[in-house]
Amino acid sequence: MEIILIDDNQPTEYPSPAALGESVLVTGTLCTNNTSGGTAILEHAGTQCVVTKAFWDYETGWRYHGRVDDAAALDAFREQATTRFTPESYREKYPNNPDLYERAKKAADEFDPGYVYFSEHDLAKRG
Repeated sequence: MEIILIDDNQPTEYPSPAALGESVLVTGTLCTNNTSGGTAILEHAGTQCVVTKAFWDYETGWRYHGRVDDAAALDAFREQATTRFTPESYREKYPNNPDLYERAKKAADEFDPGYVYFSEHDLAKRG
């Protein structure tokens, strides 16, 4: 787990509102990679996530990677992030572009709906 500064010439304007290893309630936009390698924006009513990576972006503020800390949400996210496109679909539809198959195969093999992305603006307001 680490905090990353993308550009050392752009110092953070304020401290991160979430610490590495902290469990936070995400009530806003929560994303994961889908089974084809694209982005799935997940529907949820609020999900506990443990912050695993934080980085400062001078345009948007603090951004995070995390792990879903809720088994029921994880099952729902698995369903939402599973696409109808398989690696074989890409091989059949695009036979002259084998890279699409390879990327889809890699995405399917590495699929983990419990690894999510969110920003400081997606965190629930604290007390």
